[in-house]
Amino acid sequence: MDILVNNAAVMMYPKFKLTDDGHELVWQTNYLGHFMLTELLKPLLKAAPAARIVNVSALAHFYSDPIDLETIDRRYGWDSRQSYAKSKLALVMHAHELTKRLRAEEASSVTINACHPGLCYTRLVRYTPLARKPLNVLLAPFAYGFASFLFSLYRSAGNFVKWFILKTPKDGAQTPLYV
Repeated sequence: MDILVNNAAVMMYPKFKLTDDGHELVWQTNYLGHFMLTELLKPLLKAAPAARIVNVSALAHFYSDPIDLETIDRRYGWDSRQSYAKSKLALVMHAHELTKRLRAEEASSVTINACHPGLCYTRLVRYTPLARKPLNVLLAPFAYGFASFLFSLYRSAGNFVKWFILKTPKDGAQTPLYV
């Protein structure tokens, strides 16, 4: 196996939800699933002459509060934006830590990266408040302002935004494929 691209995600899920495994939905989908898949495939990747692991993160990781593993799966204090941001920060931290650990193994030639693919026109935004209520652009926090503005603009300006500002899924895939 030569490459693993971890790219499943849920963003802005409208309510707190635990999976059957007892983990918060966004945390499990965006981070724990990637972590587990990487761990299971790591022996195959390490056996390859020059394998790569790419964690598809997002700029939202810059806005994450500190990750507290004791409370990550609790309803109290849950926030959909922070849930997404923390999961994306965890992917960046995972890439950094896994790089450090694999470099300690002299025989490992696996390269690990985390990247932001850009703003893409995909179903990822289906749960955003702006996808449901375009007026929320006025209420979005500054940290999410630009992305909120674009998705709101898309609702009103339609194809202009889709064609000239947001990337297609194919174009968004170029970043993870490059790294």
